[in-house]
Amino acid sequence: MLRWKLKKSVPFEADETLISYMRQAPREAGVDVCQPALARLRIIREYESLVEGVGLHPGVVLSASLAAISLLEDEKPTLLARVSGSTLTTAIVRRGVLCGLSLHGTPCARRRPHAANAS
Repeated sequence: MLRWKLKKSVPFEADETLISYMRQAPREAGVDVCQPALARLRIIREYESLVEGVGLHPGVVLSASLAAISLLEDEKPTLLARVSGSTLTTAIVRRGVLCGLSLHGTPCARRRPHAANAS
């Protein structure tokens, strides 16, 4: 069902998508919270093959933004903002719980160069 819903949401084929999740501490008593993660399978396989090429076995392939979350202060709400190329990633963490994660194309990525007049 999730793959079917993804067909309209991701910029590549849903069949090429690797779906994973991270279980978090409950926000309320008895409420389990899971943070889903999507990645293009081809990209994950590239990372895994690099590691396997040097004789290691990959356990977890994690985005740089998610990996950086463990560096944030744990007690008070913290906003992480990371720009890579034309993508802005924001994450809000409070007491070790990921409260929000969002990726956006930055305005400079949508800007098109103006053609110079040849006259």
